[in-house]
Amino acid sequence: MVVGDARIDLITDRGLVMVPTHRQSRARGKKRRTHDSLTPASVAFDPISGLGRRHHRAAKSSGYVRPGLTIKVAKLGIGVG
Repeated sequence: MVVGDARIDLITDRGLVMVPTHRQSRARGKKRRTHDSLTPASVAFDPISGLGRRHHRAAKSSGYVRPGLTIKVAKLGIGVG
């Protein structure tokens, strides 16, 4: 049985399964995957220690988050060193 651009085949365990009737070209598959690439993490620099840190996170060595906010968490080693 054909429904739209797909064919329905009967498979014993799963019941009715949709199977594409036309093979997708290499170009269309590659066009679909163009947005799947990973981007490198953005880095902000800590003004106190000068080391890099991720945005919206505390610096490991100084505990600096933003102007006026510095945290210390001894258990995690943030802002202690």
